[in-house]
Amino acid sequence: MATCLLLSCVLLSALIPATLQLSTPDDDSYIAAVVEYAAVGDKATEKPLDIVRQNWHKYKKIIKQAARQNADIIVFPEVGLTGMGLPANRSSLREWLVQVPDPTAREVPCTSSSSYVSEVLRNASCAAREHRLYVVINLSEECPCPSEDPTCPTDGIFIYNTNVVFDRNGTVIARYRKFNLFVEPSFNVTPTAELSTFDTDFGVRFGTFICFDLLFQAPALQLVEKLGITDFVYPTAWFSELPYLTAAETQAAWAYALDVNLLASGFNNPPNGNAGSGIYSGRLGPLDVTMPLAQSIKMLIHTVPKKPARIPISISENSLNRSSQFTDFSGSVPLSEVPTSTIGSLRFFQDDFRQYKTVLLDTDIENNSGNSTRHTDIDLCHAEFCCHFEITTDTNPEVQGERDSCDREHCGGYYYRLGVFNGVRGFAGIRLAGIQVCGIIPCTKKNDITTCGLAKHSSFRPVNVIFKSIRISGDKFQRHSSLQMPTTLTATVLPLPSSTYEFNVKEAQEDDKNEVELHTKEDVNALIGLALYGRVYDRDGYIEAQSTATSGASRL
Repeated sequence: MATCLLLSCVLLSALIPATLQLSTPDDDSYIAAVVEYAAVGDKATEKPLDIVRQNWHKYKKIIKQAARQNADIIVFPEVGLTGMGLPANRSSLREWLVQVPDPTAREVPCTSSSSYVSEVLRNASCAAREHRLYVVINLSEECPCPSEDPTCPTDGIFIYNTNVVFDRNGTVIARYRKFNLFVEPSFNVTPTAELSTFDTDFGVRFGTFICFDLLFQAPALQLVEKLGITDFVYPTAWFSELPYLTAAETQAAWAYALDVNLLASGFNNPPNGNAGSGIYSGRLGPLDVTMPLAQSIKMLIHTVPKKPARIPISISENSLNRSSQFTDFSGSVPLSEVPTSTIGSLRFFQDDFRQYKTVLLDTDIENNSGNSTRHTDIDLCHAEFCCHFEITTDTNPEVQGERDSCDREHCGGYYYRLGVFNGVRGFAGIRLAGIQVCGIIPCTKKNDITTCGLAKHSSFRPVNVIFKSIRISGDKFQRHSSLQMPTTLTATVLPLPSSTYEFNVKEAQEDDKNEVELHTKEDVNALIGLALYGRVYDRDGYIEAQSTATSGASRL
C-alpha cells in the first residue's frame, strides 16, 4: 500500500509543470485568467455529449496554457460547454444535464467512484488536479427532488443554471445556482438567492454569481455588503445594450462602484449579441479587457492586487413584486422587437429613451464661425429627480474636414442629448428594475429620440465631438437599497480608463439621499455614452403575463 501511495505521488509530481509558482496568503496579489469563449458544435446534427466533449477538449488546452503562465484561478463563461439554444422542452433538455455534488461533501470527481459523477465533472476535476489551479465552469444541473415536496416539478427534478468551482486538488468546493434567470423558461431557481463563496490557499475568499445577477441586489450586492466579499468569479453570456449596459462597460462599472475585483468570463457569439470579458480591480479599473467585434477565443491573464478585508454591514432585503405600481416606465416591447445595430459583427440592443427627460446638447459642430468650443451648464429634472450637467465640447480635428461636405447624419458621428430618468425599466417583458439615471446619450439623428442608443457606424470611426470636460452630478439618488455606478463607453466599445475620470458618492443633506458626481480629468474624444447609473432595488419586480410588457433590451 505504501508503495502504491509513493508511486501515486511520483506520478502526480510529474504532471505538475516545473515552472509552477503558486501564490500564497503572504503575497499581495494573485494571478487570474478569464476566457472569452466561442462554443463549437451543431445542435441540429450532433449529440449533446459530443458537443460537450468538443468544448471540453478546447477548455483543457486553455487550462494547460493558463497553468504554464502560473495562473492560480481560471474562469470559463456561462453556457460555454453547451453553447446557447438549449431545448426549451424540459424532457429534451435532460440530455444536457449533470448532477453536481454538494460542496460540503468535499468530493473529488476525478477519483470518485460515485455512479452519478458525469464525464464533464470528472474531466474538470482531473484538469484542476493535474494543473494545480482553481477552475470555474458553468453547466446545466439536474437535482432530483422528492415527490412529496410541493415545489418539486412534475418531472421530479429541479433544473439549474449552475457554476461549479474546483480547487487545486480537484475537489468541488463551491456551487452556485443562478437566481435571476433571463429568458430561461425551463430552468428553476432556489427559494432564496444562494450566497456562494469559497476560500483559496492564496488567502482570498471569492463570491460567485452569473450574468443577469450582476444587476440585482441578491445575490451580487448581498455578497459584498452582508459577507464583505471583495473578489468575484463571474461567468456570463451578456447581451449588450447601448449606451449604458454593454458587457465590459457594465462589468467595469460594477467593480468600480464597489471597489472589488471581478473576474468576468464572457460567452462569445457576436452576431447573436454575446461578447465581453475582463479582469477588473475596483477603482483601478480594467486590468485587461476584451470586447471582440468578431467571433474569437481569447484568454486574458493578469496579476490581481489583493483587496483589504471589508467589514460586512447590515442591509435590508427586498421581496420582488409580481407587478409594479410605479408609473414611469422605460421600455415597452419584448426583446424580439427591440431595434438593434452592429459594430463589426457584434450586435447591440437599443435602450428606450422615450420616457426620459432629454435636451439636445449644443456641440454646434456644423458652425463655421471659427469657434467650435461650446459650454453647457444646465439642470434637468424628471419625476422630482434632478441632475446638473457642466460640459465643454469642441470639434474633433480628425473629422473636422467632414463638416463642410456633409452633415452628421451621414458622415460625422453622433448628436448627443442629455438625459434624466427616475422610474422603472423592463427587461424582455419579464423583469422590472428601478433606475435613476443622469447621462449623455448618443443619437444618430438630431431630432429623433428613437435613434438614440443606436450605433452610428458598422465599423469603428472617430467620433465627431471632443468632450473637453464633463461634470455630471445629482443629490437625490436613493441611498438605501441602491447602487450608483459610473457607466462609460467609447467608440472602441470599451469603458474609459479609470484614470481619466473621478466618481464619488457621499451622503446628501437630505435624509436617505446620496450625492453622486462624475467628472473627467482629460479630453475624451471617442465617447459614445456616459452616465451616473443608479439601481434602485426596492422598485424591482416581475411583470405579470397579462400586463403590458415594459421591457428594455438586454437579454443578460
